[in-house]
This record gives sequence, structure tokens and C-alpha cells, in this order.
Amino acid sequence: MIDTITRLTTAGYLEHEQAADLLAASPYALRPELSPQASRLAEVAEAVAHDLAEGRMKISDDDLFSAALEDVSALVLPCKDEAAARPIPTAWRASLCEIIRAFVEGDYMLERGIRSVAPPSARVASQVRTSLAGYGEHLVDLPAETWRTSVCQWMRGHWEIVVDLWTAESGPSDLVLQARVFEAVDGYRIEVTSVSVP
Repeated sequence: MIDTITRLTTAGYLEHEQAADLLAASPYALRPELSPQASRLAEVAEAVAHDLAEGRMKISDDDLFSAALEDVSALVLPCKDEAAARPIPTAWRASLCEIIRAFVEGDYMLERGIRSVAPPSARVASQVRTSLAGYGEHLVDLPAETWRTSVCQWMRGHWEIVVDLWTAESGPSDLVLQARVFEAVDGYRIEVTSVSVP
């Protein structure tokens, strides 16, 4: 992938800032199973780079690459920034949505099993159940709008994340999911720490 990015930058298909963003991404952010958009970009980039090396360039490949680049430009990649909060990375969002879906359905121990998510302790599960019951409104699945206000921040070894939760009665609520995200061999691991009103 690094060679491909370099060739595409040299050929003028990637701006230097775009190339730097891709090269700076955490390795797991470009893994196919964790980031379909980045995987698609990698596949198309390889095809375009091959055509460039062979001295030919197909318009369809160029268009496809441009579309893939637009997709990947929307990716939010993990950033180890201790000085500022950042948006929740794209690769974590599906797992976080599954966590909230489980809570909506009363599965506070996450017994269903969610990829890249550690089951919470009995204490944490009990805290989540009590907090949601005490709030007096009905939790709903995470809408896309929640990513506009939810944040994460690197804390020397893991990310602390705060996800704004929504309810059927109020839409955006005062409730938040707090969790930690750790790097792992297969990408990342999420550990729920609480649901509360800060």
C-alpha cells in the first residue's frame, strides 16, 4: 500500500496531504475487514498504479479511483492526540452501534457477543442497567447524528470515548456511553466503563 500511495502521489493522482493522511493512518484502519472504504481505495489504487506502470490508463479506473478517494476522505481515522478530543473513528462506529442495540434490547452483559468488544463486568452491566432505568426514558439505536458530537481522546495507552445517547422521548439526551478503546492484534478492543449523565 505504501508503494502504491507513493506511485500515485508521484503521478499526480494524490495530493501530498492526502498521501500523508493515508500513510499516517493506524495500520488496522486500512485492514479490509475493519475499514471497507479504505480497502476499496487500496484495491482501486493498485489497479490504477498497475495501469500507470504499464503505460496505460483507463478512464473507468480513473473515475473509480476518484470515487474511492472521495469515500476514503470521509473516513475518520484514530489519532493519538493527547491535547484535544477528536471525532469517533469510523472503524469503531459499527461496534458502538451494536453495543447500544444490545442495551436497547436489555442485553447489558453483551452476551450476544460483539466483535472487538470485551464483555463488561457484572458491576458495569449493573451500573448501565440502573442508570438507564433511572433516567426514565427509552434508549434508542444510535442515529448518524450522534457522531457529530461524540468524541474520543488518546490517554497514553488507550482512547477514552464519550458517545452521546438518544432516547425515544427526547432524541438527543443527557446520557452518554463512556468506554475505552485499546489497540489489539486484530484491530481494536472496546471496553464499556459506564452509561451516565455527566
